[in-house]
Amino acid sequence: MKAVAIIAVFAMGAWCLASFRPLAAEEDAKSSSGKIYLVGVGPGDPDLATIRAVRVIESADRVYCFASLGKVAARWARPEAIEQMPGFLAKRFYGSNRRCLAEHRQADAAEAGKRFEAFGAKVRKLVADGKTVAILDAGDATIFGAWAWVTEEFDDLPLEVVPGVSAFNAANAGLKRDVMWGGRRCVVLSGGDVLGVPPQEGRMTTPTVFFTHRAPIAELVPRLLEQYSADTPVAVVSHAGCRDAQEILQATLDTILDRLADGGPPPPYLVYVGNILTLQHKE
Repeated sequence: MKAVAIIAVFAMGAWCLASFRPLAAEEDAKSSSGKIYLVGVGPGDPDLATIRAVRVIESADRVYCFASLGKVAARWARPEAIEQMPGFLAKRFYGSNRRCLAEHRQADAAEAGKRFEAFGAKVRKLVADGKTVAILDAGDATIFGAWAWVTEEFDDLPLEVVPGVSAFNAANAGLKRDVMWGGRRCVVLSGGDVLGVPPQEGRMTTPTVFFTHRAPIAELVPRLLEQYSADTPVAVVSHAGCRDAQEILQATLDTILDRLADGGPPPPYLVYVGNILTLQHKE
């Protein structure tokens, strides 16, 4: 009976190991049907990419990315699999977004429409031929991701989103702050968003984090001063997640522009506003 019990234990252990081993993208790549992966590769240093992301990139038959991620793709993808794409394929040019562009950008929008159509046909053929396609995006592809539109464009095809470390996560780590500590709210906006309506006392207090993209901080701060008190803490985190390039500057809304060098912080950067930047939990 003991021998039977031992065999049973070993059999159960083997079954558990097989059941809980990590899912490998290589298996997906060997499937008879093609598949698209939208892969978040993290905000900066290559070691912030997840194991899942690396496996997908290594096994993909075709890897698409913008030039800014060319080195990241080259780190894991086969050279012949990589194809860098023009910025016209960014989300702001997709679908109805094109109609919202300024008149002087309409020519770009028309060109983008042609490129979207050509790119879509190329991806569909690859998937039809049983190929695995990886589309790389910085940070997490679902948080202000330039390629997020592919989830809509190819929603009729096998598609998986591989989550990535966002610049938001990396900047929180750089600041050493849990922005949700104490059950507080924290609003995440783009630099061009409407800030909202202040409470009755006339000043906002909700902590806010801005993905600034192309919004100059010199234009953002005056808008913030209309909503927040001048002594509200503010931090600017540039190149979040890049050990050799990350910079953090902390000040208040009424002093931040004076503290910044001419031309503002090096992009890309996030702006944090609110008392989440000051320690409030020590006794």
